[in-house]
Amino acid sequence: MDKTRISCTDRLSNVYEKGVKNFLQFAFKDKEPDDEIPCPCKTCNNVLYHTRDEVEDHLIFTRIVPSYTRWLHHGEFAAKKQKTNNNEVEQKDVSREQRKDIFEMINDIVGLDIMDDCTEVNFKQDDTSEPTLKFSKLLEDAAQQLYPGCETFSKLSLIIEIFQIKCLHGLSDKAVDSTLKWKSVEGQKANGTTQRKAENKVPQKVLRYFPLKSRLQRLFMTSEIASDMTWHDDRLSKDGVLRHPTDSEAWKQLDMSNPGFAKDPRNVRLDLAADGMNPFASRNNIDVYLEPLIDELRELWFCGVNTYDASRKENFCIRVALLWTINDFSAYANLSGWNTKGALACPLCNKDTPSTRLKYGHIEGKTKDNLNVCLDLKEMGIRKDLHPTQRDERWYYPTVCYTLSPDEKSKVCKFLKKVKVPNSYSSNISWWVKSEDRKIYGLKSHDSHILLEQLLPFSIRGVVPNNVYDAITELSIFFRELCSKKLRINVLDQLATQIPITLSKLEKIFLPTFFDVMVNLVVHLPREAKLAGPVKYRWMYPIERFLRSLKFYIRNINQPEGSIAEGYIVEESLIFCSRYLHGSVKGYNRMDRNYENNHVDPYNGLSIFEQKGSPLLKDKSRNLEEFER
Repeated sequence: MDKTRISCTDRLSNVYEKGVKNFLQFAFKDKEPDDEIPCPCKTCNNVLYHTRDEVEDHLIFTRIVPSYTRWLHHGEFAAKKQKTNNNEVEQKDVSREQRKDIFEMINDIVGLDIMDDCTEVNFKQDDTSEPTLKFSKLLEDAAQQLYPGCETFSKLSLIIEIFQIKCLHGLSDKAVDSTLKWKSVEGQKANGTTQRKAENKVPQKVLRYFPLKSRLQRLFMTSEIASDMTWHDDRLSKDGVLRHPTDSEAWKQLDMSNPGFAKDPRNVRLDLAADGMNPFASRNNIDVYLEPLIDELRELWFCGVNTYDASRKENFCIRVALLWTINDFSAYANLSGWNTKGALACPLCNKDTPSTRLKYGHIEGKTKDNLNVCLDLKEMGIRKDLHPTQRDERWYYPTVCYTLSPDEKSKVCKFLKKVKVPNSYSSNISWWVKSEDRKIYGLKSHDSHILLEQLLPFSIRGVVPNNVYDAITELSIFFRELCSKKLRINVLDQLATQIPITLSKLEKIFLPTFFDVMVNLVVHLPREAKLAGPVKYRWMYPIERFLRSLKFYIRNINQPEGSIAEGYIVEESLIFCSRYLHGSVKGYNRMDRNYENNHVDPYNGLSIFEQKGSPLLKDKSRNLEEFER
């Protein structure tokens, strides 16, 4: 087959015209006249399907992709022969829609490194490089039917579907092997010989590191997500309201000090989440395990990496900056080197941190209302109404004003027991309320957040004294305003002015042991919101939910880290592949547990832009337009 004619650079010559005719004759040799085929022009790039006349027009006007010399999309190497019942049966390609989805996925994975002629690597007939061979193998597996006459699955699509079922339903490798009746012999080679086991020593510690580069490139492989990656520059309102980290002072300061980085809105700013990150109880040696990440961050900042943008159909050099970290206060000590214990625990107040060491500060049990606390009050000379007295060699101390009687505890538990919240707003708090014991067990951190921010003022109304109710309500309003989706500078200034007054009211009510460094840090939260933007992009709750998901990957309790690493990498790959498998359950858009019907169109972009909600009564819901978000 002569392919040199269609490679002619002169599109108006007779040689090129004859090359187009030869290509069309080859591509339509097993097709009907009205059938459509993938168009190999530089615009369609074998992704869009057209009729014979349309393909001919495209090839004349825009030329064929120069690197497309092996016509895999048009049956050159797709058909294979299998022996079935002693008869050779030609194995046809899979159905067009299935084939189109799989080829689109492969094209997005490979990008333009092989498919386009604008890069250094071209897909040539005699190219035996590793990327080209892998790409060729993927194309052949995508075009090969699972068995003769199968129009549903190709060899590649079946593998993806099987692994997706494995991840969605938490099946072990052994369960999948048993179901499919796969048999394997450990160490056996393809030629029937056996391979001796490696006698390498088993390392005591293994660091499993997933590079950032490929994951950043993958964000731009699909047009929907690539478009969302520049939302902060294209569609964000600039009215002085803090809606996004781009409105924060830290983001603006980075742009001002690095105008070259800020010039391209596709450059990425990252947060480093270090919650639960304590490999092998490393504590202060955690910097050893962060070395690969630091090296890659330095490379992405100074050099960047070449990336294909599917929304703009172009290559660009993506760079990365680390803005801040997300961690609890104890992890802050490991990452920053600041000692978060003792008199100078607050990193912002530093030497101006007000602190007092309690003489009788040892507390036994969970309650902070005991004899030692009252002795501390007497030692400090404050709150004389709570000083203990000794009679007949026994100590007596009065109860504090916020102590609840059994009947009052029952009222609070009864209120919380009847609370109902929208789906996914929080856990079912009524589950954790034990009315018979008048106690609350098992609240997660987010449940405590909801309790303080929304429910606590209602549950204690009319139960505690007015001064206690007012102070707690002010603290609740503070966190409710601070954690809202939109922040205003004047509101943050008011919160910064009011919170010291609120804490002073609390100091008059609660005992000194309540006021550790965590209470002191509340004073600095409005300033942190100004620096970094809305709290919802920086708090720990999504990270904690993700860590819970990672724990479900564990299949071997003796090797939990390896199980988590293997389970995560498999599911990450399948979530990407499932975007191209229409008609099957997806890992990235699984049906909610209270889902009723298709009242909202599916969303394929970044999850933070997905508008979730269910209509009430007979109301209808819809996706918000860009100007409404």
